[in-house]
Amino acid sequence: MDRYVFLQEFFENPAFRPDGLKLYPTLVIRGTGLYELWKTGRYKSYNPSALVDLVARILALVPPWTRVYRVQRDIPMPLVSSGVEHGNLRELALARMKDMGTECRDVRTREVGIQEIHHKVRPYQVELVRRDYVANGGWETFLSYEDPEQDILIGLLRLRRCSPQSFRPELKGGVSIVRELHVYGSVVPVSSRDPSKFQHQVETRRGHPDILYFLLFYYPI
Repeated sequence: MDRYVFLQEFFENPAFRPDGLKLYPTLVIRGTGLYELWKTGRYKSYNPSALVDLVARILALVPPWTRVYRVQRDIPMPLVSSGVEHGNLRELALARMKDMGTECRDVRTREVGIQEIHHKVRPYQVELVRRDYVANGGWETFLSYEDPEQDILIGLLRLRRCSPQSFRPELKGGVSIVRELHVYGSVVPVSSRDPSKFQHQVETRRGHPDILYFLLFYYPI
């Protein structure tokens, strides 16, 4: 099966649809069995450009509710004999995506803090966005506050209506659980407020906290 078809299946098939993943290209490290195969020509790594291209194409497939945690292992490059030649593989892949005319819409890339640091942009028109999908026999609702125009993610809430096959008795009968609640940006102490940061902010237009804490009351599932 073509690797891209396989990855598309991974993201779109309701049997899978992960919250997140790590991309770990194979590294050849001295002292391993793979190193001996590589040294004798029985194993060959991707050339650097092809690897960047591969990662760029994978990132283009990632849906907006999935987070790519890592793109390569945190191993010092002097220890790597073959496999990855640069320590900034994600950065190179994102640059390649611009050349391809594609974009990465995973959670990490769209985070408000990442966007502010790397692109010097801040949200302007923030809206509540709801995405629903089936995964592993249950119903997932991905609620987020975003600036859709700039594709910036401020916070998210993952709600799951459990499948009938749930093994915990308290999760049967149409019960939903909040699996994750996250607000991005710089850390602000719980007892503090900082108008220049997004944690603990209040959305006065709607009259309720803008940190997704009461979303279920205003937008029942």
